[in-house]
Amino acid sequence: MHLLRNANPAKIPEEITIFATFSRWKDAALDYLYTACKFKTATLLGLEWIRKNQVYDLTKLYHEVLYKVMKNKRYSIGSSLVLEEIWKSTKTLEVNIQDVELSNWLMFQAMGDKDKNSNLNIRLIEPDKVEVLILNRVADRYYRDIVKVNVPKGYRHIFEKVYELGSSKQLAYLGRIYINNCWCDYPFEEVVNCEVQFSIPTKLYIDLKKRYSKNNGRLISGIDFNDDRIN
Repeated sequence: MHLLRNANPAKIPEEITIFATFSRWKDAALDYLYTACKFKTATLLGLEWIRKNQVYDLTKLYHEVLYKVMKNKRYSIGSSLVLEEIWKSTKTLEVNIQDVELSNWLMFQAMGDKDKNSNLNIRLIEPDKVEVLILNRVADRYYRDIVKVNVPKGYRHIFEKVYELGSSKQLAYLGRIYINNCWCDYPFEEVVNCEVQFSIPTKLYIDLKKRYSKNNGRLISGIDFNDDRIN
């Protein structure tokens, strides 16, 4: 079964998610898919561990399951956040953890760190440029990919401010790469279309949005995810 995004829809979330889109081709496309698949595998194995032990224990999950798959501290913790929300939701909604399944998503995420210029794994290095830590599918080693992103017109000023605050170590944000779709283009060239998502404080979002446009509420989320994509 799929869990509800929020057991209390009237509660104002602490964070709001902003996004931009980009595409990658050929080897880079396959590496993004590989990283997302590894993240999904870690989360699935983590869910099996919770089902077996009937407890959410971050320390044991991290060392016994998540890090063994991801080989990266921040992506392992990113996977644990998904599992923590699932565990909390089962308790709030009185759902049996054995009945919970992950929906058909592909993504990877990492928590932010002010001392690491906002986020060491997924971060803005310019208002419209992102640096992403991804896995090479052949060597199974991480490398940094820099990509220009398409920022929606209504969010350009927000991305500019988030970049400014992050690069000056005033803001840490959760960064997420969500795979929207993938296909094989002629002549047999792999393509992935992605969203980069950043979770920023609700107050910051509202303050910036008030200056330029009205908030349509579409992208409100806390530690859970847009449009019920994940659980």
